[in-house]
Amino acid sequence: MRRVIRKETTDNELRVERRTLNKEETLILNRTSCLGCGFCVDLCPKEALTLSATSLAEGRLIEKGEIDVDKERCVFCGICVALCPARALRLIGEGGEAISLPEKGLFPIPIREIEIDEAQCDVRCRLKCQEDCPVEAIKVSVKSTSDKGEQVTGVEVDKNMCLYCKRCEAACPLSLIQVQKPLSGTINIETELCPEGCKICVDICPIHAIEFDDEGKLLTFPEFCIFCTACKRVCPEGAIELEINTLNYSGEDSGVWFTVLERLTSKRILARELAKESGKKRSTLVKERLS
Repeated sequence: MRRVIRKETTDNELRVERRTLNKEETLILNRTSCLGCGFCVDLCPKEALTLSATSLAEGRLIEKGEIDVDKERCVFCGICVALCPARALRLIGEGGEAISLPEKGLFPIPIREIEIDEAQCDVRCRLKCQEDCPVEAIKVSVKSTSDKGEQVTGVEVDKNMCLYCKRCEAACPLSLIQVQKPLSGTINIETELCPEGCKICVDICPIHAIEFDDEGKLLTFPEFCIFCTACKRVCPEGAIELEINTLNYSGEDSGVWFTVLERLTSKRILARELAKESGKKRSTLVKERLS
């Protein structure tokens, strides 16, 4: 059987399927979940992903760009799947089973975690975590009781929707939520370059990390930013700078991973990670010699 590659696009999905004699792999893009940020485009080692132009008018976002996949270039490496801020991409094998990216051994996996101490939840918080979630990924269940009035009975987080932006953590008045973001860093906007009335960056930010205050001053919240680069990409004046300075991930480093880091971060961060890996290898050699 020769290699067969097929591509199919519907309103909700884009699917690229590759079949060979002994393997079947399918890359699936959820077009509804996709932020149109282009993060995957920058990281793809084969330049198989492209982002269409964003539709803008009078300083406002009309329609975000859309991701497309070149079926001939894609090698199904999974880098876009692992690093997509919205986890809008999946890689599945025969029978629809998700392919384990760690088993591919090409790169470590970014850590995304959220923990909620449900037992301590109290309705007097006015369900701030649910209210402040920008993507409605949190659902708090409440029931009425005869002796205690209303009581929280559970908190569900849709981890396929969650962007791990820390807004729920900041909103919880009881400090019952802990979120670990895969990326953190800084965001800077040279507001003197901003055209009057332009709100494109505010419109496209999926977690409201860029906002105007009541006096019309542009504010940034790097503690919530997921560094998807959408704002930087659409800014007509190139006024936005993002720098990733922390990456949380698990697993072994590799040459492919360092190539990804070079695209993702500054040379300073890359040098730090290379030094860290070198230290690990030296430590292993010492242990082997002492054993």
